[in-house]
Amino acid sequence: MKHLLRILTFLILVSATVYFSACDSGSDPEKSEKQVQIDLLVGTWNSSAVLHDAVNLNADFSAFKVTIVQATSGETMTFTTTGRPTTLPSPWPSSGTISFGNPVTSALVFGDGSTATYSVSGTTLTITFTGYSGAGYTGRTASAAGDWVFTMTK
Repeated sequence: MKHLLRILTFLILVSATVYFSACDSGSDPEKSEKQVQIDLLVGTWNSSAVLHDAVNLNADFSAFKVTIVQATSGETMTFTTTGRPTTLPSPWPSSGTISFGNPVTSALVFGDGSTATYSVSGTTLTITFTGYSGAGYTGRTASAAGDWVFTMTK
């Protein structure tokens, strides 16, 4: 009986040693620079301030929201917008794709070819379209040319 107890104790110790030595260190693999930025950008962003060529359009864009999600490709994002004003042009289509420009930490390229710079600080996102020259996205065709600054919060 003593031998059986010793063998059983030995087997438990060996099993525990094998089990715990097979565990990893618990640390996640390091994220790429793009993934870090995607994690910062993903979410629903509510308009808090909009400037078009230094003209305050906050009242017109008060209901504007952008929802950004990570695309299945992993290195890009998709977005949808709601609350765009119907009487003013906007550089934002109702939906589209976003990829990163250079540098990844501050440059965006939209699916329609337009580019913007961005910065994220806590729960505030600022996206700036400098010299935007595309058509305006509204119910009517109008030019949205110029400089746009969208400040949004989560």
